[in-house]
Amino acid sequence: MRMPTVAVISPPERVRRVPPVNTRAGDEVLFQHELVRDIEATESLEAKNVGLLPNGFLFSGMRLLPESFTSIPRGSLALKRWIKMVALGATARKRKDVERGLFATDEFSNGYFHWVCDVLPRLEAACSQENRGRTFLVPAMAAFPYLLPSLEPYHFAGICVSSWEERVQCADLVVVTQAAPTGNYRPSLMKALRDRFRVHFGEGTASRKLYVSRARAKRRRILNEDQTAEIMSRHGF
Repeated sequence: MRMPTVAVISPPERVRRVPPVNTRAGDEVLFQHELVRDIEATESLEAKNVGLLPNGFLFSGMRLLPESFTSIPRGSLALKRWIKMVALGATARKRKDVERGLFATDEFSNGYFHWVCDVLPRLEAACSQENRGRTFLVPAMAAFPYLLPSLEPYHFAGICVSSWEERVQCADLVVVTQAAPTGNYRPSLMKALRDRFRVHFGEGTASRKLYVSRARAKRRRILNEDQTAEIMSRHGF
């Protein structure tokens, strides 16, 4: 059963994209299917007496709530996640109570890209005075050093970051659904996010150009890392 919708905070939108400027003849097939994308409405949902586990799972009683995820788990995946909920609920024995909470994460929110490009746009869409008066709930799995600085511009009444030993119990929880499928964006929300950060942190002047290497990454390494680094170095990175 899905949480009831309180409000549609961003209506459905058709996003049209311009092809990359360095596209070569024959490359169109790589991008054609993504040049027009229909994005569903972003909604504000509400539920009473909801628990949050440190891995980001929302639950009510013995029921795992589908709003924890980017898509509703079904079949064996749903069973595996339910077992995970029960197991983690048994180990996260400490409890923290929150009266009025706000939730905007999912199973991918433990990475910098997904935090900035998935979670923060949700907050941008839901950034009403009423929601800023709530406590923003962050599961332990998303607690990284960039977390708190990224939330400064929103001025929430409170931020509750759980530990791996505790669950959060919220009496009145508002859940913000996806702003867009991961890897996709609403241009208006991304521009609003940029403007908010510029106002809060200041624009400044860039003094260095940085290239972030994936040479030590466990996956998604760049095959020609040495050649790429050499080219970057020649261009002042």
